[in-house]
Amino acid sequence: MLTLVGRTGVLDDIGRALDDGSGVLLTGTSGMGRTSVLRALQAQPDIDVVRVTATPATAPVPLGALARFLPGEVSPAVTSGALGAVRSALGALAAAGTVLGFDDVHHLDGVSAALVADAAREGLRVVLTVREHAEVPPPLQGLHDEQLLREVVLTPLGAVDAATLVRTVAGGRSTTTSVRWAVELGEGNPLLLAELARIAPRPGFERLPLTDRLRRAMAAHLEVVDDTTRRAVEVLAYDSPLPLGVLVDVVGAAAAEAVEQQALVTVGDGPVHLVSLAHPLLAEVVLADIGATRRAALASALLQVVPDAAARGWPDLPDGAVRHARWQMDAGEVVDLDIIAEASRHMLVRWDAAGAQRLAAVVHERRPNDCGAILLLAGAALLRGEPIEAERWFAMVEHLGGTPEQRLQARLGLAESAFFGRGDREAAQVALAPIGDPPALQDGTSEDCAGRDATTALAAMIALCGGDMAEAAVLAERVGPRATPDLRLVALAVRHVAVASAGHLDAAWRLTEQAIPLLADPAVAPEHHVRMWAGRRYLRLHLGDLQGVLDGPEDHRSHAALLLSNVVFDVGQSAAHLVMARGDLARSLVERIDVTLTETDPYGHRAFVGAVAAEIAAHQGRRDAAVAAARTARESHRPHLGWWAWAVPAAEGWALAATHRFPRACALMRRAAARAEASGDLLHQCLCLLAAVRLGGLDQAGALAEVAARVDGRLWPAVGVAARGLADPADPDGLLEDGCERLMDLGARLWAVDLLARGAALDRRSRRDGRAMQRRAAAEAHAREFVDLTSPAVTALRGSSAAGLTPRQWQIATLAAEGWTSRQIADHLVLSVRTVDNHLARAYQVLGVHGRQDLADVLAGPPLGPDDQSVDPMITR
Repeated sequence: MLTLVGRTGVLDDIGRALDDGSGVLLTGTSGMGRTSVLRALQAQPDIDVVRVTATPATAPVPLGALARFLPGEVSPAVTSGALGAVRSALGALAAAGTVLGFDDVHHLDGVSAALVADAAREGLRVVLTVREHAEVPPPLQGLHDEQLLREVVLTPLGAVDAATLVRTVAGGRSTTTSVRWAVELGEGNPLLLAELARIAPRPGFERLPLTDRLRRAMAAHLEVVDDTTRRAVEVLAYDSPLPLGVLVDVVGAAAAEAVEQQALVTVGDGPVHLVSLAHPLLAEVVLADIGATRRAALASALLQVVPDAAARGWPDLPDGAVRHARWQMDAGEVVDLDIIAEASRHMLVRWDAAGAQRLAAVVHERRPNDCGAILLLAGAALLRGEPIEAERWFAMVEHLGGTPEQRLQARLGLAESAFFGRGDREAAQVALAPIGDPPALQDGTSEDCAGRDATTALAAMIALCGGDMAEAAVLAERVGPRATPDLRLVALAVRHVAVASAGHLDAAWRLTEQAIPLLADPAVAPEHHVRMWAGRRYLRLHLGDLQGVLDGPEDHRSHAALLLSNVVFDVGQSAAHLVMARGDLARSLVERIDVTLTETDPYGHRAFVGAVAAEIAAHQGRRDAAVAAARTARESHRPHLGWWAWAVPAAEGWALAATHRFPRACALMRRAAARAEASGDLLHQCLCLLAAVRLGGLDQAGALAEVAARVDGRLWPAVGVAARGLADPADPDGLLEDGCERLMDLGARLWAVDLLARGAALDRRSRRDGRAMQRRAAAEAHAREFVDLTSPAVTALRGSSAAGLTPRQWQIATLAAEGWTSRQIADHLVLSVRTVDNHLARAYQVLGVHGRQDLADVLAGPPLGPDDQSVDPMITR
């Protein structure tokens, strides 16, 4: 049964029609969910629905679809007794107010259709479904003409509903990439979307593991295709779009015309009239039945028509080089090594190391001294996480005496291998140092100019990733205005991150705006688009435009699905959802982040993702998930990637917070803040100091106020005002309330609630009971709106309100309320079981309860799932 998503409006339309006494004719193409809507209608408690289905098997049999209404003693033949029995049964349904749901009435025989039509005229409410463009039986068509049937059309799902359906069906297996892929191919068809969600696709040329249901749904398009037409379909299934002229040359004009007449293809209006199959999944269905021999024959046929790169304008087509290279590989006919080398470069840009290496090896085998092929092999080895192998290939370029451009690329590659591959920044700096006199390049400039820009841009990127923000900004600013758009975009990306890290968010935003005109250059590498748009989204978060982060106004193009950098899109959105107290939305995004597009994770994103995931898990009481996220952050972090060094202690701090070890968690947050400060990352220093304060480290409120005041925008200045209020226990000017009110206005509800809760706890300790009660009431009122997360600060505030409990008694009672045994608590807190039981006994007396079963209601701790009841061996560092 399909999950019903995006059809609430359809059910409402049907309900209104039935309330008005009208029947409904529900139409839609195959797979649009007509049957699912009927089932959903049948499941509604306030309506009684009897569902009947007509099928091709019942179509030639009079009363076949209505046989269920014939008593056993009545003959199924069309007799007066049989007709009377059916009329009586339908009349009884009408008298009871029951709705008759009739599925696929286009398969209904004429006698049955006439009986249903008569009953509808006499008051029977009906919901009839029919496939779009199918013929409605004349008696039922008469109802429509008499306006006794109101037509409701099932249209394709919108992008948001389609994505929701895919994630629902796929469960935890969906990734950002697979959801985008399924939504694009599913074209809003619920059946196709549900089947695509079950496939879990992978990028590359591998064929899809088609489900039987998906195969049957798409194969219906090919039921009446003859052999000549099928050949055209096979060619387009193997590779499309193709210019119309190429298709005609391969399969003949008659076949090309036939596939167009049968609506199996779409033909573009451009100068070459690109032809594609009407639905991309047709290609997968056809290719599932094509073996290697037939594939080779199709590739050979295309190579005969398009033998080289200049033929028929092929270079102007999408991914022309990659597709032509694939033909050569499939056919076993290497006709143009230059195209294969170009295809290898394209695949390297897409982070497809295996594909790039396979093609580059073909070129190297036939041209062993081709430095271009050697550079491609080196780049593929670096992407695969094999820096020593990459350095061997890069060094070979210098040995063979490549062109100045190739020698420059080799130097850059050696630096990348040294730093990103082996973590040796000193060796990288040696590789980037100028060597000898600057020779002239082919465009007339000197290597001292072009080479300096390239080496400086890479040095800036290495400094940034190494955690030296100030040096990164200085180096990036040295990249000259005559540098290529790619190098200028690298420099702008480094500068905007470094400048933002120093707290100058407005200036960083202006730098990203300088990049937008450069992105219009079609030659710009895809990763620069992703890096720049992702950076703008993350800036929106810290500038205080939380809704802007969620709306995602920037167009990051389809490249985001190809590159690892797209994690920043989802991490930024996930963090915004959490700050806005939308726990499940934050969790779903961070769990779908596809960080496996490259196994090497060169920029260290996994540590960053781990910190965000651990914080979300801590706010949902998922201890095991928080610990797992912290472990991932530590295991994936490499020391030379200093820009994420703060993420490891931050992730572990949230994991400790999830296990209620707040003092140790605060200590780790202070360590995280110190690491961010050491690299000049003011922005994440603020984030870590805020986490420490939210977890009870009020001694850090002054430092937070001082650092947050140095950050642009609206978000952090508001945090700074609230922190100043916490730093002064008296807070005569009500700065805490002022800052929290500003945070609420920005949508940062979680932070505001935590800071108010900490202020209430501070007032209680300072004997300011009146204000403590006000702040506590405000915090708890807002916290009650958190339906899918809890605030550790509010939970601690509730626990501290249990008058008479010592901190240790409250800690032990809270763990007991969550289902921990005395032995587990004793092991966790390094106490004896007797000591734990003594503390519990005292807590029972103070709280006036009779045992563990009553503690949860009194302490109101965070809800825990069944998988969270065991004590995980926590990180002990």
